[in-house]
Parts: sequence; C-alpha cells; structure tokens
Amino acid sequence: EARRRAEQEAAISEAVVQFLNDDLFAGSVEGDGLPGEITVSELFERARTRVEDRFARQPLVEAAIRQALATSLHTLGQYGAAFQESERAFNLRTEALGPDAEATLESMSLHAWLGRYHWDAARCTAVAEETVRRATTSLGRDHPITISAMSRLAWIHYSNRVPHEEIQPLIIETVELARRQPEADPQTFIRSLHLHGRVVRTADREDRFREALDFAQETLGPDHPWSINALGVLAGYLHDAEHNLEEARTLAATALQKHIRLFGDAHPNSIVHRKNLKLICWRLKRWDEGLFHELRHFQLGGREAPSLEHFRHSLSR
Repeated sequence: EARRRAEQEAAISEAVVQFLNDDLFAGSVEGDGLPGEITVSELFERARTRVEDRFARQPLVEAAIRQALATSLHTLGQYGAAFQESERAFNLRTEALGPDAEATLESMSLHAWLGRYHWDAARCTAVAEETVRRATTSLGRDHPITISAMSRLAWIHYSNRVPHEEIQPLIIETVELARRQPEADPQTFIRSLHLHGRVVRTADREDRFREALDFAQETLGPDHPWSINALGVLAGYLHDAEHNLEEARTLAATALQKHIRLFGDAHPNSIVHRKNLKLICWRLKRWDEGLFHELRHFQLGGREAPSLEHFRHSLSR
C-alpha cells in the first residue's frame, strides 16, 4: 500500500511539472525569445481552461495543479483567484480521498488561510480550528501539515485581535514542534517565529526575528520572497522598538528594492515595504527620503499586473 501510494504521488508530481512546463508556459515566449506581454490574469484563465480540459478524468492531478496555482497566485497578490483555486483543490481531494486524507488536509489548511480575504472572522477561525483538529487526529500533532495548520490558526487569531496571552500557548508549541520536525515547511517555521516575536514579549524577542531572517536566507536563499519578507519584518520590529533605526532603514530599503525587482512596484507587499521604509525615514528625520516614498505611495493608487516572469518564478519555488 505504501509503495502504491508513493508511486501514485510521484506520477502526480510528474504530471504537474509537465503541465507547468509544456502547457501553461507553452507559447508564452515570442519571436526573439523575450517574454510575451502576458498578464497573470490571462495566464490564470489559460491555466484554468487547460486544467479542466486535460485532467477532467484525473481529479488528483487537477487538484495538485490547482493547489500549486493557489499558492503562487497568493504570493503574487492575486487573492481572489488564489481562493478559487484552493477551494477547487480542496473539493476535488475531499471527493477523491475523503475528508481526513493527508492531501485533503493540506488543501483544507491552505483554503482556511486564504479564507481570510473572503470570509468573516468567525468562519475563517472555525475552518482553521477544524483543520487543526482533523490533522492532529489523522496525522499526529508533529506532522508537517498539522504544524502548518497550527501556525496558520495562530496567525488568524492574531489577525482577529485575539488577546496575545490566548495565542501564546499555541504559537510556542508550534515553534517547538517546527524546530524538532526536519520535514516541516520552512515557510511555516519562518511565519511562526515572526508571530512568536510579536506575541511572546520576552527580553529576547528580537532574537526570533533575527533567527527567522537567518533561517530564511540560509534555507531558501537571500532573494526568495520569504527572505525578503523577513528583512522587512525585522526592520518593522526595530522601528516599533525604536532600536537600531539605521539598521532598520537599511533592511527596509533592501527589502523594498528586492521585492520591486521580483514583483513590481504595485504589488501589495511592495507597498507595505515602502510604507515601512517611509515611517523609518520619518523617525530618523530623513524628510526628503520619507517624502519621496510618501509621494510614490500616493502615485501607486492603481495596480500594475505582475509579468509572466514573476509568475514563473513563484511557481518554480
């Protein structure tokens, strides 16, 4: 049974890679080899149509592709499309595998996470809590999917302004489990360290943010979106703590530069990085620099669509 399942998972992974390389990006490069002017929205519509046509009788392959699309679209700030893909992946896996299968719980966890942008706080919390309960029962508390679901639930509580003392036991346990689990998703550990630093107010809390940055750069590379985010998060902490503000400015400026290079000036996270840098400049009385970022922030009232290369980068991670 274990061998059959491993072979099935390998076949699904191979089909996903083939789809992304041969179908999704086919024809996206024009005459002279330069990327075509294809927006993420157009790419998403192409992907959705091709998945439905090609994998109508292969629900697990379709689900895996939609799971990958959901994750990538979320990274690119396309929250509505990401939520739709995660919902379809979750439904397909539930029908094919049952509600407590590992893959189903993986999709349920992502769907609850993306539900932050579409559901009210009560529903989002309920789905996230149910995911943790099912994953704990079916997979165990120290399974990577359970740990990820716990981290996401803790963040949902934080977003919903649940008192920090009520979040602390969950996030402390999550960080401890992620440290001990070598197969834990690196992004789960980074996300959990960031929340630990926010809600567990010990004297060494700054160490959690620095640990997250070091781990991200070492594990994912210095230009990975999560490493860039970790730069900005540490900068934000130093600003809020009014500590090492010159270092905070350097970190924030680096994060902004790297994120713009990868995702463009108008990506939601690029705007957040610019806002953080602006606030740090004000605190340092760097008025000209702060005003520049304030005016640029004002100019970015519209959204520019990320290019195909941004999408390809996200899918390749």
